[in-house]
Amino acid sequence: MPRITRPRKPRIRVQSYGPSNSARELSRFLGIKKIKSRGSVFSPRPTDIIINWGIPSPIHSCQYLNPISAVRTAVCKLKTLRALSESGISIPEFSESKPESGRWVARLVLNGNSGQGAVVADANELPDAPLYTRYIKKDAEYRVIVVGSQAVDCKQKLKRRDFEGERLPYIWNCDNGYVMAREVHIPDYVKDIGIQAVQALGLTYGAVDIIVKDETPYVLEVNSAFGLEGTTTQLVGTAIKDLL
Repeated sequence: MPRITRPRKPRIRVQSYGPSNSARELSRFLGIKKIKSRGSVFSPRPTDIIINWGIPSPIHSCQYLNPISAVRTAVCKLKTLRALSESGISIPEFSESKPESGRWVARLVLNGNSGQGAVVADANELPDAPLYTRYIKKDAEYRVIVVGSQAVDCKQKLKRRDFEGERLPYIWNCDNGYVMAREVHIPDYVKDIGIQAVQALGLTYGAVDIIVKDETPYVLEVNSAFGLEGTTTQLVGTAIKDLL
């Protein structure tokens, strides 16, 4: 009798751009292995699926959950703003040349996060930078994590009451005395623009940073390798498991 060859079941792995606690937490929650960022001996098959945690260049010849091309756009602030603008997503005004008037944010680093390389100044005091975005004095800031077509986790940045340091007025992050609060009201239009931004970039999942001024939302960036811990790991992991 002829030998029957059964199709191999796809193997699923998590792979990150480098050492990542979030990628490790996700692999543990899903009960799958994480590919080493260095010295990996993993030999991929075309049917394998890799959950891509911020990898902008293909490492293996197999399927990536979060397409390489989309991540390549998302990791660059300038490419992200261009893509969002082309899709009609509300974003701050931006320029690649130094503005002549007004207050702007000079983006010294195009692939930074948590305010890295951001300098807020009037036009006549701006440093040379590859990107400038119009400064908007925000009323609120949110993070919307999208998986597929659903906003699976939504949080607002609020001031920590026990913070004793000096708060910088422009950057709202943990080091500057802010925390992410989940048990607050998140406007539907904030969730909607988060979903639209992820889809506009062609991502399967991403964390969208959004500011609001006078009830108008503006997308700042979309992170394809965002922080995971606790409840966020469960919400994101469950949504990715449903996709798989």
